[in-house]
Amino acid sequence: MRQGGCDPQGRNPDRGDRGRAAGQRGHPCKVEPVEEARKIAAGLAWVGGAKIEDGMLVLEADPEKAAEINARLVSEGLRVSELRPVEISLEDAFLELTRGETV
Repeated sequence: MRQGGCDPQGRNPDRGDRGRAAGQRGHPCKVEPVEEARKIAAGLAWVGGAKIEDGMLVLEADPEKAAEINARLVSEGLRVSELRPVEISLEDAFLELTRGETV
């Protein structure tokens, strides 16, 4: 495994997760039924993670894949009423990139 930074897909292998690079935290998605949506989304090759938080599906994926995510869930007969990227503050992005190190 290479050390430091993100891989070409924006994942940080050093953190031991499949999260996105700073500024791309995921996509909260209002969808019914949410558990079935989680299972479908988790099986997509370009979705790094799918979890349920506060009754919403949260997907770790490139923001440019939002239309494809929506199309796939709808094609499976699910009702999607919201799908949006999460944005983080500039301060949080800086702290994540520097991992809290002072300059």
